[in-house]
Amino acid sequence: KAGVKDIAQFRKDLEDETYKDVVRQARSYATSVGLNGTPAFILGDRFISGAQPYEVFEDEVYRQLAKVADGTVPRAGTTVGPQAQ
Repeated sequence: KAGVKDIAQFRKDLEDETYKDVVRQARSYATSVGLNGTPAFILGDRFISGAQPYEVFEDEVYRQLAKVADGTVPRAGTTVGPQAQ
C-alpha cells in the first residue's frame, strides 16, 4: 500500500490493464539498464541498489557534480560524438 492513496482504484486499473503499455515500457527500460528490484536508483552514471543511508546518496551526488564540473560527464542538453561537429 506504500504510496497508493486508493488501493481499490489501483487494483481496478491493474486488472483492466489501463496502464499496461506504460508499465511494460518502464519494465523493459529498467531491465535493459540492469534494474531488477526496488528500490533502485540511477545517479548520473552510477546504479545504486537497495535502501541506502542518506550519506551514500549525498556522496554520489557530489561525485556526479564533480564529473560534470571537470567535463568527465557532459552537461544536460549537450551533444557528444560525431554529431557534435
